[in-house]
Amino acid sequence: MIKELLFHPKLCLDCHEEWTKSKGLCKDCLEKIEYVYGRNRILSDVDCVFPFYYGGEIKNLLIRYKFRNESYLYRVFTELLYAYIKDYRENWDEIITVPYTDKKAAKRGYEPVTIIGKELSRKLKIDFSLSSRKSRETEDQHFLNAEERIENVKDAFYCNPKVKGKRILLLDDIMTSGATLRELSETLLKAGAKTVDCLVIASEKREEKGYWIRQEEEI
Repeated sequence: MIKELLFHPKLCLDCHEEWTKSKGLCKDCLEKIEYVYGRNRILSDVDCVFPFYYGGEIKNLLIRYKFRNESYLYRVFTELLYAYIKDYRENWDEIITVPYTDKKAAKRGYEPVTIIGKELSRKLKIDFSLSSRKSRETEDQHFLNAEERIENVKDAFYCNPKVKGKRILLLDDIMTSGATLRELSETLLKAGAKTVDCLVIASEKREEKGYWIRQEEEI
């Protein structure tokens, strides 16, 4: 199937049956996606925005992309994120992605968020940077509770001093507690980043958070 998709780039990357003109998905598969405009405050001066809740078809696509080696799905997520974030169009200097540990990256063979980040930077015409790396190995966050997540990522990141004075768009795939994004945002700001804005593909739906939803044009 991967070979078929490579030779037929207009074939829907979800159902693999219908033809599509944009975003890698056919009309029927796009209609399965619950598209929202969400915002969550990570720090007092750092917002995280997201186009989807983690559930339904988006959850299915993310699982396939991250855990079933369907790496070609980066095209879908890049197009969906671009359609969403272009409305904000802040004057970011570069995109930085939440880094993987070397052990995890080697096991998977690729870094899913990094692939999307590089392609998104190309479409937004801003730099992509690997200025953030893991300073130590950490446990997988999805196995931990909220308090354990905070402790797990505490002082876990290193940022290159070259981020000083730059406006950063920090990208990740899924936000649950926000502990990872909070820790890395703080690290970037301490390293001298001028501003940090966070973008994730999907967020867990947490009613106590300050989400806002806007119904606008079809994606």
